Amino acid sequence: MKFQAISGVAGAAAVFATAAVASPGVANAANDGLFSGTYVIAPFGDTVHVTSDCPECDAVGTGPSRTVVMNWNGVGWQHTHELAGCGVATGTGTPTVVADGYVQELTLVSVSSCPAANTTAVWTRVGP
Repeated sequence: MKFQAISGVAGAAAVFATAAVASPGVANAANDGLFSGTYVIAPFGDTVHVTSDCPECDAVGTGPSRTVVMNWNGVGWQHTHELAGCGVATGTGTPTVVADGYVQELTLVSVSSCPAANTTAVWTRVGP
């Protein structure tokens, strides 16, 4: 799902290289990772830089057109925004792969009353 606010495209929308081999795990309360770094969003191809102070803190995402706050909701990050002609869209990002202390992959699902805004996207971490 793309963030209109971040990428400038309608609809709402994470791999970090280290010297050691990453051992990915499924994210859960025991191994929450820091949602921080540069992420590429599939299938849209946008790049977003995310910063966060701690694994269960709000995160700030900055893309080509805007910066938005994604709020930690206890299981992932959520952002609500207005889409022209569609009303409010809510995107919820849930970490699906955590390795080396970072969210390496996140699935973001957007829901709105407008069917065109109901999307799913995968954010893949490609760097710091």
